[in-house]
Amino acid sequence: MPVKAWDTQEDFEAGTLTNLVATGGTLAISEGFNEGTWRSEWYHDDTWARHSRVRLTNVVPDGCNVALRFRSNTTADDETAWSEWVDGILSDDSIIFDLDTWYENNPGAAIGKYIQFEVRLRGE
Repeated sequence: MPVKAWDTQEDFEAGTLTNLVATGGTLAISEGFNEGTWRSEWYHDDTWARHSRVRLTNVVPDGCNVALRFRSNTTADDETAWSEWVDGILSDDSIIFDLDTWYENNPGAAIGKYIQFEVRLRGE
């Protein structure tokens, strides 16, 4: 299965941070805020037939909830609709989001070789 990792300071800084800070490849809520988001750039990979799983590693500070939404298309189109927020499953030091199940429950959703993610951290 093809894999793409966003796990460096440069990866997070290439996206859009709103009320979050990236330090050493880890996301945290900015001081004075209770919620923030990181939006990736559009990512393209010709080897992907379908996006199936997202794993976030080392992004969950104590006392935070994490959600993810995404959008996919045949082009990097900023007008593509976002998915609903997807809940993740905690597994060791990671949170796994099952996009395949989301696609099964939303058969009309666009699937393409381009994908973009938005991660939300919210304090409890």
